[in-house]
Amino acid sequence: MQQQRDQVGAAGDKWLNSLPESRRVQVLGRKGLKAWEDGKDWRKYMRGYAGLREAESRLNESVLKRRHIGTQGQQIIDKATYSKLVKEFLNDGGIIIRGEEADRFLEKQRAYASYLVGSKIAFIRDGATVSDVLEEMYHAKQDRRGDYNNLIFDEMILSREIDAQK
Repeated sequence: MQQQRDQVGAAGDKWLNSLPESRRVQVLGRKGLKAWEDGKDWRKYMRGYAGLREAESRLNESVLKRRHIGTQGQQIIDKATYSKLVKEFLNDGGIIIRGEEADRFLEKQRAYASYLVGSKIAFIRDGATVSDVLEEMYHAKQDRRGDYNNLIFDEMILSREIDAQK
């Protein structure tokens, strides 16, 4: 740690030497500049300098506590974001199935969420991510708009998947 402090001190000295005197006064103050020129350590006079210390997270602890991580390491969608993303779908008469029934269906699909084309029904697991929910709500919009309905079913599904990924 002492070596690191010495390196910081030397780097600060080098930087201060590269500045014009007017800028040194702004950084150290007149008394600080005089002291530094007399060989004192600039760190005692540098305005706004807090010294070396352990970096602290800028994330509020309450934010970290709200994050839920699934069994596969994915960040599970929080309730507020989920409600916001499905609001339009539900207001348009959509139905979302969750819980055991959704889990059974989605296990067969190997998915965390799925929208059934033409049905206004979506299945969403409790462990779904923001991306999972966003994609299925986008598929519901595609269905409402009739995107790619001129194609045969398999091509329509593939085109919608490609469009959703964009």
